[in-house]
Formats: sequence, C-alpha cells, structure tokens
Amino acid sequence: MRPIKKLVTVFVLLLTPLAAAAQNASLATSSPGGSVHNLGLMLANVAGEAGIDLRITPFNTTTQAIPVVAGGEVTFGLANAYELQMAESGTVAFDGSSVEGLRAVAALYPFKMSLMVRADSDIETMADLAGRRLPAGFGATATGEFLIGGMLAAAGLSYEEVEQVTVSSFGDMQTAFEADRIDAMIAIVGSGRDVRINETVGGIRVLGIPGDAEAEARMREFVPVARAEPVAAADGLVGVTEDMFTLTYDYYLYTSAGTSEDIVTAVLQAIIDGQDTIAETIPAFAWFDVENADADIGLEFHPGALTLIGD
Repeated sequence: MRPIKKLVTVFVLLLTPLAAAAQNASLATSSPGGSVHNLGLMLANVAGEAGIDLRITPFNTTTQAIPVVAGGEVTFGLANAYELQMAESGTVAFDGSSVEGLRAVAALYPFKMSLMVRADSDIETMADLAGRRLPAGFGATATGEFLIGGMLAAAGLSYEEVEQVTVSSFGDMQTAFEADRIDAMIAIVGSGRDVRINETVGGIRVLGIPGDAEAEARMREFVPVARAEPVAAADGLVGVTEDMFTLTYDYYLYTSAGTSEDIVTAVLQAIIDGQDTIAETIPAFAWFDVENADADIGLEFHPGALTLIGD
C-alpha cells in the first residue's frame, strides 16, 4: 500500500468511531421563558451529557408544533396529554383534521396546576375569584381556557362569573400577572417558572381546587384527561402553603413514527439517567416514574421507548 493511501485509511478509521457516536436530534418547545421551554433546555442538557446534540426549536405554542413533529421536520416535541389526544382524535384545536404519524415516547411527569394569586391578595379560595380579573382567550394556545374553565367548574364557578381579560398566550398571561393586569393566573406547581414569578411579584400563593368526585367530574367536562391529585404543603413547593388538590395531567415527550429506534432509546435513556439533574432546576421532575411512563392516552408508543418504560 502506498504511504498516502495508508494515511487516508488510518484517518478514515480514526474518524469512524466519532461519526458512529455522533447523534443529532431536535426538540420542539414553547416560546423562550415558558415552563415547557425551560423543560426542553434541561432535557437538551442531559442529552448533551450523553453525547446527543438535542437542538431546541421554539414554537409560539406546543399545539402548533405537533404537526411539524409528526411530519418529521423536528425529531421530538413536548406536549400535554390533552393536546396529543386532540391531535390523535382530530377534535377541538384539530377539529376535523387528525394528525397522523404521532408516537408517544414517555409520560415525563404530572403537571399539577391550579390558579395562583399574589401572596398578599385577599383572594383566599377559588370561590373568591367571582368578579375578579382572569385571563381568557389565549389565541392559538388551545388549552388555556379549557384549563381555567375546568378549575372554575371544579369550584362551582364559570367564566361568566369572572372578569375576562384577553391574553394571547401563556407567556402573555404571565406578563399580565406580573404587571397586575389580572388577579390570578395558571400555576404549574413545582415549576422553575413559578419560582421566578414568585421572586418578581414578591410572593405567590396557590389556590387549591375541590378534590371530591363531583368536582373532578365537572372539571373533566373541560379537560377529559385531567384528574384531581393532592399536593402537600410539606413538599416545600413555592406557593403551596397548605395541603390541596390540583388539576393534573401528564406531560409527554413524543415523536413521529418515522424516527429511528436508536435515537428514541438514546434520548429517553439520557432523561432517565439525568432525572436528578433535571429535578434540581424543575423540582416537579422528581415525580417522573419510569414504570408509569407508558400511561395510555390513546396514542401508540414508539418501539424505541418501550424497551425502557412500563412494567
């Protein structure tokens, strides 16, 4: 073999392991500053530690990202159970136009939500929200009004009994709350976003919802995948000053049917291994449970995920 050919051969052999080890993917999130975008950043961080370049691709809303991920233009997405159920069934935000090719990867952790007020507010219970300023509209964010409508219904109230202040998105809701244009906003218990809002406004307080079966049934008329789950004050979560129930559903990592099994398995393994790291920034991620990560919402799971989750 000629010397130059030997050098080329050696160079190719040296590069081959690096090329094989390189894994690239993208992840759709909400717009920067929101809780879902922050979750995406943490997932990208632990993926990076595992040698995976997981690039963040922000969208105005997670709903808008679903068809893009299903089409394979972005590898993964983050969305709540209700959005994915809408997309799969072609209802509500996807009325008459179901999204084909979606595959669940894992139920990452339960989003436990209620409404929060400033710590010094005279609003003590959900019933006190009657006549107060609440966010409404939400534009392209399909779940906003359904979530608040469900919380109010659980407490025996309706949107007609509050002053509706139009917001365009969850980010706009946060801006309105911080500017004192609304009296309450959706809390995501244990989120880094709420920790920052707490610092910005000088303290927050989360209002619990009724947890009885009748209240849960009223809530599910607005959010069918929701359940009432307890949160304990002893958990030390920002804004949780007493034991309470919250509107809860799972947040999912999802992908398309065409995504390779190898990258799905690799990203999910990185998340499993990095749970403690993620929970340092997003305390609620401590609730991630591998054995329950295959929670059924009517969406088929990707085979690359089923090697790691469930029983």
